[in-house]
Amino acid sequence: MIKFNKDILTNNYRISQLIQKYNRREDYPIVDNKILTAKKSLEQGVPVPENILFIESHGQLKKKLQNLSLLESSFVVKPAEGSQGGGILIVDSITSDEDFSKAIFHTSRLGSLKLNEFKHYLSGILSGLYSLKGHKDFILVQEKISNINEFIAVTNSGIPDIRVIVLLGFPIMAMIRFPTLLSGGRGNLHLGAVGGGINLRTGQIFHSVQNNRTVHSHPDTHTKLIGLQMPLWNEVLNLAARSSEIARIGYLGVDIVIDKNKGALLLEMNARPGLSIQLANQKGLRGIINKVLKEAPPNLSCKDRVKWSVENLS
Repeated sequence: MIKFNKDILTNNYRISQLIQKYNRREDYPIVDNKILTAKKSLEQGVPVPENILFIESHGQLKKKLQNLSLLESSFVVKPAEGSQGGGILIVDSITSDEDFSKAIFHTSRLGSLKLNEFKHYLSGILSGLYSLKGHKDFILVQEKISNINEFIAVTNSGIPDIRVIVLLGFPIMAMIRFPTLLSGGRGNLHLGAVGGGINLRTGQIFHSVQNNRTVHSHPDTHTKLIGLQMPLWNEVLNLAARSSEIARIGYLGVDIVIDKNKGALLLEMNARPGLSIQLANQKGLRGIINKVLKEAPPNLSCKDRVKWSVENLS
């Protein structure tokens, strides 16, 4: 249980006093659509995983699949408007020869898929199977992130990501989500991933949970989590603060990954961030939110917003 119940951010408060008040409906597409997020980020010089190609219609599938079959590196398939990891598929390798129709896509979640099976999966995404709004969707294909040694020591089930809650450009709370065997390699806490609360000042994990219960180590590797230092922590916070400027969303969840070769990268953004980050941090968000609204100086640069958060919200 979280202490200080009066500070717990409830769903009703989150919707009425944060999302409806600070998140303009016309700005949602930049956040909800991963393709728009990637394009806008590149325009603003915000680092993101490399975009390999976009698939926008069923008519493009044959040509795009042929392009994908020629790739020698692993990649990730994402529904442009998917949520909570739904529809994301990692292709680790491809077995292919001159006969394109015999290509086999080796995936981490669904095993080896023949061309027609992989095409059927992509068709499902385009038809809106994983779309937030239930209508037809687009597909974003990006490079697969190369995990860093510090995180490989914790889990080999998937790539951890760091969720930072940003209010009016100020990072206010953060956690890291470690995939597990139970979560199927995904970082979703409701599937069984581990969430670690991160101290804004130090960048260290100080508390961690799985399935709403406190844990002290990763369930698969038994690696101790408390005290684990986040690499590039200042870079992560600055990237989160910069991302909010792209989105123009006042209350925002920013998901960041750390690539072995490229450093901190913006993975995606969420205009309706969930509440489980409070469990990982064993602290409610209401008091922090009120402090920002009442005391945070206006018109600060991105760097100074991060500095204020670290000095006043840790």
